[in-house]
Amino acid sequence: MQKEPYTKRLKTVNLVARSALAFVFFYHGLVPKLLFPSEVELMLVQLHGLPIDAIVISRVGGVLEIILAGLLIFVRRSLIPVYMAAILLLVLLIDVAVIKPELLVDAFNPVSINMVSLALCWIVAISQRK
Repeated sequence: MQKEPYTKRLKTVNLVARSALAFVFFYHGLVPKLLFPSEVELMLVQLHGLPIDAIVISRVGGVLEIILAGLLIFVRRSLIPVYMAAILLLVLLIDVAVIKPELLVDAFNPVSINMVSLALCWIVAISQRK
């Protein structure tokens, strides 16, 4: 059995990391924001004191996350969606830390999911064909 060339393996690593990252955004946009609005998500939105209904903001956020997931999958020649994802992950983590820091110690909290997702962003970036 012949070993596959390094470039093919690197391309596979890139695709798997992109797909996993896209899954995170797709799932978090669809399930807790659109299909089954999460009480925690809605509470976080409400804590910002915006004059728009929290469910509306959550749903818009969900749609935008699903769009980002699509960009991560279908715009593979560009790292722009990956950088957008990384920035969003950092901003949202900082936002939770400022708005409701006690959420950072819950099970499956923003620290763990965002740091793993940022690692996926890094893997995509370093394995991207130049």
